[in-house]
Amino acid sequence: MSQNLMAILDLLSCPDDGQSLSLAKTEVVCTGCERHFPLHDENFVELLPRNPTALTASSNQEYCKDYLALFEEKVTSDTTSSAWGAEESTTDSWMRKRHRQGSRDASPGRQDQGIYCVHIV
Repeated sequence: MSQNLMAILDLLSCPDDGQSLSLAKTEVVCTGCERHFPLHDENFVELLPRNPTALTASSNQEYCKDYLALFEEKVTSDTTSSAWGAEESTTDSWMRKRHRQGSRDASPGRQDQGIYCVHIV
């Protein structure tokens, strides 16, 4: 069991009834409604509400449709994605290549001048 998960467990609550959560071997359990939330890779809890949030009638209809479709999808592991705010994991040679492509694409006479890759160090 991840020490990081154990450290923040007191800060988490059940998305359905707001009760505290307890840690079991392969899941987190609500102490109120006794709902079980799966634990993935020792430190990722699928802590989603049972039902989607009700959106207002003034909400963008396309957004509402996409939200409901995504809500029904099962959580899957994606090893190619980085966590929000994580340091870039690209190589220096790849960044130089993208910079050259951006510089070439921004050359005079091109109508779509712009840089497509920004490297923040």
